[in-house]
Amino acid sequence: MSSDDEECFYDYDDEEEEEEEPGWDDGGGGDAILVEEEAALPERPVDCWAITEESLPAAQQQDLSMVMNLLYIKQHQARALLIHHRWKMESILDHFDRKGRDRMLREAGVVIQQQAEEKNGGGMAMAASPSLPPCPRSSVTCYVCFEDVSSDAVSTMDCGHCFCNDCWTEHFFACVNGGQKQIRCMAVGCAAVCDEDVAQRLLGGRYPGAARRLRGALLASYVEDNAAARWCPSAPHCGRAVRVDGGGGRWCCEVSCPCGASFCFGCAAPAHSPCPCAMWERWEAKCRGESMNVDWILANTKTCPKCFKPIEKNGGCNHVRCKCGQCLW
Repeated sequence: MSSDDEECFYDYDDEEEEEEEPGWDDGGGGDAILVEEEAALPERPVDCWAITEESLPAAQQQDLSMVMNLLYIKQHQARALLIHHRWKMESILDHFDRKGRDRMLREAGVVIQQQAEEKNGGGMAMAASPSLPPCPRSSVTCYVCFEDVSSDAVSTMDCGHCFCNDCWTEHFFACVNGGQKQIRCMAVGCAAVCDEDVAQRLLGGRYPGAARRLRGALLASYVEDNAAARWCPSAPHCGRAVRVDGGGGRWCCEVSCPCGASFCFGCAAPAHSPCPCAMWERWEAKCRGESMNVDWILANTKTCPKCFKPIEKNGGCNHVRCKCGQCLW
């Protein structure tokens, strides 16, 4: 290697050493501040449209029908799958292609009754719990309350587990009160999602208020669990939601609701373009912290009438003198 080549090589290393480490900015002050790489705002407005209370059921049913026709499953099973994938059809199609139908459904807690019967050798109950025998056809002992009830007073889920309607009703009621909308089977070791139609039917007879809450939660899941939709943050709430075109996640873009509210779709804060969401949240936190400091200073200090510096009296007599020589108390 010639001396010229060596000189060029070492010059290149020197340039690398002189480069500043990316992601850091001293801001011209003493303390270095880490500048995170923020996602850039879209160069053009994204397509968005409003979802009203009247159009919400139809919009949800459209996605449900698409999944039901694709996978040949029931409506409550399609809803459980969509909630698991945050209502993103792209994610469902990707998992369907890579993992297959059965594995994809199993990961979402969806059990097809045919699969449960095959797993149990043709019986009606899936052996998820070794102490839970198959349900007889004439009468059954409920293995929750240990009462003997007729076969008309029990309900069987897609997983094959059956319990008496009273125990199912109390289980559904407790789950709804706990804020759950995807209620799991109460058999030990079973994570299958229960049939929402059975849940609403049993709750409607004893706890109609809980049945309405469950029905409302399932409807609202199209917005609350949807990566491409968000409720309008207007106060008072206008009852609308805004959906953006696509399904990749929470974008940092500005959208407008027909009620006149303009907000950031990424964080639901007031529109803050071109500032990214993370930077806006840090700024808001900084402002809140400074506001708390100001409130404490106003409540616990007294301003010197001469130099206007805040003075705190934390003990002693009432004779307090500022550094400037002015008496305060």
